[in-house]
Amino acid sequence: MARGRHRPAARALLPGAILLVLTGLMAGAATTLAPGRAWSAEPEILARVNGEPVTREDMQRLLGDPTVRGQLQQELGVQPPDSKDVERLAVRRLIDRRLILQEAGRRKFTVPWTTSRSSTPSAPTC
Repeated sequence: MARGRHRPAARALLPGAILLVLTGLMAGAATTLAPGRAWSAEPEILARVNGEPVTREDMQRLLGDPTVRGQLQQELGVQPPDSKDVERLAVRRLIDRRLILQEAGRRKFTVPWTTSRSSTPSAPTC
């Protein structure tokens, strides 16, 4: 019988508890996501090279290659390297790559290979 007397009080508190949990979740999500990007599907732009964006996805794709990641970590020369330092170095490499490709395009060089692993690089033509 004691159990039956407390049930109406518990039911009365349930909507308030749910609202409190949902409010906390929403507040946590708002502080976790970058301002203005909470519901955006646009890629996060880390840098621009003469108007061309370098995105977080580009950086993650570069760091997804274990060989490249190892080279960047070795270049930093610290053990163990800080992941933020590796990310900064990766963005610098992406910016350098964009600048080189833009200059090659300006000079009308053609680059016949792609950056995919399936293709075999060949010498660029001038």
